[in-house]
Amino acid sequence: MNSSASYGDHVELAKVHTDQGDITNRNQYTGQPGTSHDEACTRDAWEISNDQLKIINHEKLGSGAFCVVFKGKLEGKAPISEIHPSVATQCFENCEVAVKKLPEYADESAKNDFLQEIDFMKCIAYHTHLVSILGCITDPQLDPCLIIEYCCHGDLLKYVRNRRLEIVEEIMRTYYPTVDDEKALRLKDLLSFAWQISDGMDFLSSKGCIHRDVAARNVFVDEKKVAKIGDFGLCRLMDSKTYTARGGRLPIKWMAPESLQDYEYTTKSDVWSFGVLLYELFSLGAAPYSLVQSTDMLDYLRSGKRLDRPEYCDDNVYSIMQECWKDKPDERPFFSNLKMEFGTLLSDATEEYGYLDIGNPSGAQYNRQVSNNSGSTEQSESHAEESAAPNEADLKSLVQTATSTSCDSDVVVFA
Repeated sequence: MNSSASYGDHVELAKVHTDQGDITNRNQYTGQPGTSHDEACTRDAWEISNDQLKIINHEKLGSGAFCVVFKGKLEGKAPISEIHPSVATQCFENCEVAVKKLPEYADESAKNDFLQEIDFMKCIAYHTHLVSILGCITDPQLDPCLIIEYCCHGDLLKYVRNRRLEIVEEIMRTYYPTVDDEKALRLKDLLSFAWQISDGMDFLSSKGCIHRDVAARNVFVDEKKVAKIGDFGLCRLMDSKTYTARGGRLPIKWMAPESLQDYEYTTKSDVWSFGVLLYELFSLGAAPYSLVQSTDMLDYLRSGKRLDRPEYCDDNVYSIMQECWKDKPDERPFFSNLKMEFGTLLSDATEEYGYLDIGNPSGAQYNRQVSNNSGSTEQSESHAEESAAPNEADLKSLVQTATSTSCDSDVVVFA
């Protein structure tokens, strides 16, 4: 797999069945009454010709049980630039793209599910912090393709893990990290990612959408360090506030108690998952509940236990996480509240707020001046001056942590 990007290679989730019927049917493009999808697609403004798309087959960005994603090149303007015209969408012309396709063994049911995902993405307007559909190919004579934004840095989970590893390698050479804008992660960067994701989720929830798989692996980072929420395979547009599901592969350790127990999903269960994403982000890619078996998760949460404060997380951010993990859904904040809170933290942070000091994780968390919410400041001296160089064993431990495996074992199949 190409190391520069990864789409859908961590967790691929099967179709779930709802007690309220197939809600996604209302998202399908049907054209005029009595017109089939195959007939309507020829007049669909999202359609591109096969000649416009070049798929780079040797650059696979990701794969799963139900899709394969390749890097591609789009010739000419992307349909989104005409459907949702804006300064932002005009850049989608003669551009690199990600192309999602079905595997060769996909059956008719998988094809229908894929077409539903395409139709769902057409319903969502362009937003800076969502991976947007740029166009599609659904001609029945061709293999269906979903053309989406290409994010060169791949998913957020690998992004923060790789940055951690790069900084650790720098420590091994120089005893402390050299501040390099291309490599360095600051606390302000993490706050920025948190705000961007909350902004994207606020937009989705305002449209009546429940994502159901909010996790760092499903957020992607573009060349400008813009975070974009992706993987809408489980996303639903809701007629009511609660979605009840049965079956499928479920991301157990990101799920709220009510989802684990009753398979119920709401915006507030997405908020819970967002709290787990914050843990991944501010731990630089640690696996949540690493010592808890997936089968024990519901009992663990019902007993009142929660994730500990991540190593690179201050009290303000951890307090927000704890609010997301309230047992009663109604007591959890809305994404609009979370967006506001992270906006405040971000605006209070100075430009040089907190370069991560991975060389001394058990000590002070920053090697720059840090502003707190009260406006006062705390000065942390440079670790190159106040402490000895980290020993080799500690550094090897850090490297091992930075390159830990993904959490596929935390996905459990329910019949």
